Amino acid sequence: MRPDHNGGGWGRRWPALLLLGPLACAFSPAPGAGSGADGGDGAIDGGTPTDGSASPDGPSPADAGVDAQPPCPARYDRAFGASSYHQPPDSDRRTWAAAAAACGSDGGRLAIIRSAAQNLFVADQLLAGGAGDWAWIGLRDDLTEGSYYWADGSALGAADFQQWNPRIGDDADCVNLFAVSQVVGYGNWGDYYCDVPKPYLCECAR
Repeated sequence: MRPDHNGGGWGRRWPALLLLGPLACAFSPAPGAGSGADGGDGAIDGGTPTDGSASPDGPSPADAGVDAQPPCPARYDRAFGASSYHQPPDSDRRTWAAAAAACGSDGGRLAIIRSAAQNLFVADQLLAGGAGDWAWIGLRDDLTEGSYYWADGSALGAADFQQWNPRIGDDADCVNLFAVSQVVGYGNWGDYYCDVPKPYLCECAR
């Protein structure tokens, strides 16, 4: 006999199915189950993904350290603030451009000065290292006369620290610092001809 869909055999089975409802829920598989031994999302206990993808708790290994910089070389052994400094021997005198290239070869730059205290520190390092002369710092105005900029590309503003000796003129486009002795004028800046070999001080900023 054909079942009665409107209240016959099938209708009498609904109470049994309703009673099984809670049991069916109890045995429902967890979300994602069956797609992998670890629960299907590639992670173990909600920690670091095993496939190298991003974790909810942090960046992926591929992203870690993208902006990290290597530490300053060991020869940069004199510190001021967040910077470390290295002074080559006095016999290693270079033009401004050659000095800048030498500092840049290992991630440094010619010294940049932002304050009176830092200016005195730089002068003292040059004097203690035996420079005994005017020495190059990372400042010049070779692009536009009178518009000075530092080795990191930042401009020397009118309100920024500066300690000038009288300037020479239009053809002197690189700046050196007086570190001969602690007398009047010690630490003064002066512009000079960029192609004259001089002592210099390298800075590593991290």
